[in-house]
Amino acid sequence: MQVTDLLIQKDLYLPLQLKGEKPADMKRDVWETMDTKAMSTIRLLLTRNVALSIRNEQTSYSLMQTLSNTYEKPLAVNKFFMMRKLYTQKLSEGGSVSDHLSLLTEIFHQLSTVEMQISDEQVAVILLLSLPESCVAIVSGIIN
Repeated sequence: MQVTDLLIQKDLYLPLQLKGEKPADMKRDVWETMDTKAMSTIRLLLTRNVALSIRNEQTSYSLMQTLSNTYEKPLAVNKFFMMRKLYTQKLSEGGSVSDHLSLLTEIFHQLSTVEMQISDEQVAVILLLSLPESCVAIVSGIIN
């Protein structure tokens, strides 16, 4: 969703909107420049490992299709790695609570895209488990 929004803001969404098909009334060099800029914008938003996995894609549309097929499909392996990422998140001592909550929220959203529903109670438990050891007394007070 953020990728799409950014491409729209930069007037680079047309290659995705038209599924990689150049409009007949657009010059080839204008189309290729737009598509290249769209690909560059998408790549800049990805982690290094993810970007490496799509390095051979030649168009922004094929790049987004590959990302979608790899990361948004409800494959068991994707679910496993997302759940592992969720359960291994820890707020470091003195770390930013806001950043930590944003990261957890992002992971919850990613899980929802692969049809993994997590109850409110599970969210609360995961959040409490992700707090540092210095918060054990607070967690105990909340649970009791």
